[in-house]
Amino acid sequence: MKKTEIILSEIAEGDPIKVLNILKENKNSKLKYQCSYEDRLFQLKSDKESEVDGPFSYIDDVIQYSKDVNSLFLENSKYESAADIFNNWETPELETYAGGDFNSKKPVYWGDCFICATGYLDIEDLILKLSEFISSEDEEDEEFRDEGFYWFLDSLDIISDPEEFHVGFEDNDIRVSNIKYSAGTELGINNISFYSTKNMVHSDYEFMIETSKK
Repeated sequence: MKKTEIILSEIAEGDPIKVLNILKENKNSKLKYQCSYEDRLFQLKSDKESEVDGPFSYIDDVIQYSKDVNSLFLENSKYESAADIFNNWETPELETYAGGDFNSKKPVYWGDCFICATGYLDIEDLILKLSEFISSEDEEDEEFRDEGFYWFLDSLDIISDPEEFHVGFEDNDIRVSNIKYSAGTELGINNISFYSTKNMVHSDYEFMIETSKK
């Protein structure tokens, strides 16, 4: 059996009635979500530790930089050294919300990184809630047909934080299963051991219907 994915936004955009019809047509399939933050500051799992502490410390939720310590040797030239960023700041520290385990003996990089979560929504639960929402709105309203699905998500208090994305669904009796988290330099991989979310670039989410064909 070959698994294929139908990206909901590509065929229905924000039209809640189109979304509902597609869900009904595929109610025996799986509905996967993927949400992510794109960020900048991170450490890699694959980097080796230095024999001595590097130029960074992580104290009281602040990454601090000491110019008195020699920078760690950069093994990965794909990413800019965070030391170069900090050297251009008047105050060499960064307040941060972070995940993973900071290691002062590893390099800190500045470049694209993604904090991501995936999970599966129960399609029948979603059909029920979306149907109720549509019945309370004017189905002929042009703006509703363009944006109504996003209004529906707003009504569930869905937030873009990958670690909290599932909560709004569960609070509204839409079951969520098989939740997985990753932090990587690309979506779908998990190669980051520590990251900051203070300098988030943007967040994104997508819904995909998974179908199996012979």
